[in-house]
Amino acid sequence: MAEHSLITLLLVDNATSDNGSILQTLRDKGYEVEELRSTDKKEIQNFIEYKPINLIMLRQGKGVPTITQIRKRVERADKIIPIIALIDGEGTQIPIALLAEGADNFVLVNDPAHLALVVGKELDQARAHQQAQSLDIRFQETDARCKELLENSRDAIAYIHEGAHIYANPAYLKHFGYASADDILGVALLELVDPEDHDQFKSFLRRNTRAGKSVEPVEIQAVDKNGERFPARVECLPTRMNEEPCLQIVFHPIIERSLRAQDYQQVLDERLKEFSKYEPVTGLYNRKFFTEYLEGARAQGGGGAVIYILLSAYRTISEQLGLEAVDHLAGELAELLKDLISEQDVLARFSDAVFTIYTAESARKNLLQLGNRICAAIKGHTSHAAGRLITTGSCVGISVLRSSHESANEILIYADRACESARQQGGNQAQVYSPPAAFSGSAAEEGQLLIQLRDAISEQRMELLFQPIANFQGEVIERYKVYLQIFDEEHTPLPMDKLQPLAESRNLMRPLDKWMISRCMEILAQRYQQGREQTVLFINVSANSLVDDGFCPWLGQCFKDTGLSGSVLVLEVSEETAEQYYKQMQVFKQRLQALQCGLAISHFGGKPHSEKLLQSLEPNYIKLDGALIEQVAKGKDEESREAVARLTAQAQEKHTQIVAARVSNATQMAGIWQFGVTLIQGDMVQEASTQMEFDFQQFAG
Repeated sequence: MAEHSLITLLLVDNATSDNGSILQTLRDKGYEVEELRSTDKKEIQNFIEYKPINLIMLRQGKGVPTITQIRKRVERADKIIPIIALIDGEGTQIPIALLAEGADNFVLVNDPAHLALVVGKELDQARAHQQAQSLDIRFQETDARCKELLENSRDAIAYIHEGAHIYANPAYLKHFGYASADDILGVALLELVDPEDHDQFKSFLRRNTRAGKSVEPVEIQAVDKNGERFPARVECLPTRMNEEPCLQIVFHPIIERSLRAQDYQQVLDERLKEFSKYEPVTGLYNRKFFTEYLEGARAQGGGGAVIYILLSAYRTISEQLGLEAVDHLAGELAELLKDLISEQDVLARFSDAVFTIYTAESARKNLLQLGNRICAAIKGHTSHAAGRLITTGSCVGISVLRSSHESANEILIYADRACESARQQGGNQAQVYSPPAAFSGSAAEEGQLLIQLRDAISEQRMELLFQPIANFQGEVIERYKVYLQIFDEEHTPLPMDKLQPLAESRNLMRPLDKWMISRCMEILAQRYQQGREQTVLFINVSANSLVDDGFCPWLGQCFKDTGLSGSVLVLEVSEETAEQYYKQMQVFKQRLQALQCGLAISHFGGKPHSEKLLQSLEPNYIKLDGALIEQVAKGKDEESREAVARLTAQAQEKHTQIVAARVSNATQMAGIWQFGVTLIQGDMVQEASTQMEFDFQQFAG
C-alpha cells in the first residue's frame, strides 16, 4: 500500500450520492485521496494533461464523456492512467462493452471490498507498466551501447548458435578474411579451428556451457578463410542474443601464460572502455565521451565553457573530392587545434564537420579571442589531398557554463546557436551565446513566484485578454492580439513581465501556450456558430513550444477536433527568439504552412539582422517594435526612419503585412502612417479586455 498511499482520483460522474462512499472506502483502506471531479470534456482534458492523475473512475450517463473519449485523451497525453467503470447494483451483469470501449476494469459501487481490490490491482498494474516502460528504455540504451562497443572493438568477437556464426564484428571478419558479415553467417565455428585442436576446443566449449560462465581461456591454432593458421587465445561466455541462447567467442592476441583469466578480462574491459572514447579518423575524443565528460563537469559544478567549431566547406569538399579528402583535412585540423589549446582542455571531433572543446576558461573576452584565433588559423590552413589544395572557413559558437541546472545537451545547443549566429553574420568569426533575460528579483521572490505560477497552472487561475488590431484602410477582418493573465489565490494579477521569463527558464511556458491556444479555439468555435467567421487571433508562442517536436502535431489535432481552419490563428514568435532558434524556426514555419496557420515575428526591427531574418523566413506578418515606433515618432532619429523605410519596402515585396504594435497616441500613428502601415494595435485603438467586442465596421469604407 505504501507505493499508492497518496493518489489523485478523477471522478467523471454526474451523480454525487455514491461518490462520498467511494472516497470513504479508499480512505478506510489507507489511501490519501486528492479528488478531481468533472464531466466537462475540456476540463477533463486539462486535468489529464496537467495533473498527476493516478486513477480515473467513470459512470456513464447523460452529458458524461464516453470511456472511448476518455481513453483517447489519456493516450494523446501519453500517460498510464487506469480507467475504472462504475456500475450500479449488486449482481449486475458485467457490461463487456465497457471493457471493449477502453475501461481497464469495473467496480460495483455498493461493494466496498470489490472496490478496494480493483483499485489496488489497477494501481499495481499501472506502476508495473511504468517500471517496465522505464526498464525497456534503459535496456534499449544499454543494447545500443553494447552494439556500438562490439562494432568498434579491436578484438575479434562473434556469437555462435548451435555451432554456427550468427554475428561477427568487423575485427573478427578482418581476422578471418571475410568481406562482410553475410559471408560468415552460418559458417561453423570449428571450420576456423585447426582440426588437430578440435577435441581440445570442443571440451573447452562444453566446460563453459556447463559452468554457465567464462572459464580459463584456451590456446589454439586458428584457421582463416584462406587456410592460413595463426595462434590465438580464445575466450567463451554463454549468453543470449535475440532471445536465443548462444556463445560469445573472443579471439585475441596471446598474452603471457602467467596472466590469470580474471586479470585478462580486466585488461580486455579496460581496452574496450578506452577504445570507445575515441573517434577513429583523428584520434580525438568522440561525441559520446565528450558529452559524458561535459555532463560530469556540469554536475560537479565546474565552470568553463564549450567551444563549438563548424567547418563551413565540409559538404562541398566531400561532394567534390570524397570522404578520403575530408578525413585527411580533419586529421590536419585536429593537430592544428591541439596547438591552439592548453593541455587541460578536452578536444573532440563531435561530428563530421564539427569539433568541440571544453575549457576551464570562463572569461568571455579570453574565450572570444580564442574563438577568433581558431577561425583565423583554420582559414589560413592549406591541405593537400586528391592532387588538389583544400581550404575551408569556420564558424565558432561559445557557451559559458552558468548553472548546474543546465544539462550537457542544453549547453551544446546554446553553443550551436551561437555558432549559427556567427554563420548568419558572414562566418569566419566567433560568437558567445547570450541567454535571454533572467529573472531580476531575489531568490526568495523567484521561489515564491514559481510556487504561485505552478499553483495557478494546476488550478486554472488564468484568463485571456483581447486587444483589437484595426485596419485603417477599412478591411473588416476581426483581428485580435491575445494576452495571458495569471492570478494568485486572491485573484490578484501576477506580474507577467517577471513571470514569463521565469516560466520559460523552467519549461513551464509549454503548457501555458497550449492552454491559451485550446481556450482560443474553443472561443472561436463558439463565434463561428454565431456567424462570426472573420475572427483571427494572434497568439504568442514561447521558445519552449518552438523547440517541441510534438507541438505542431498537437496543434493539428486541435484543428481536427474543433473543425476550425488553421487560418484562424496567427502564431507570434519574438524576433530575438526567432534569431536564437533560427534552425527550429525554419522547420516551425514549414509546419505552420502545412496547417494553413499564419506566422508573425513580433518586437521586430532595428536589430542588426532584421532585414536578413525577414528575407529568409518570409513571415505572414511582422509587428514593428514599440521602441522603434517611438523613435520614428520623435522625428529625430534618421537611422530609425531609414530602417523602417527599408523594412516596410522589403515586407511589401514579400507580401508580408505590417502591424504597428503598442501605438498609444496619435503622434506615433502619424509617424508610422507615412510608411504605408495601416494595421494598428495599441491603447490608441482600444485597451485589452476580456471580451472581443470592438467595432471594426467603423473603419470600413
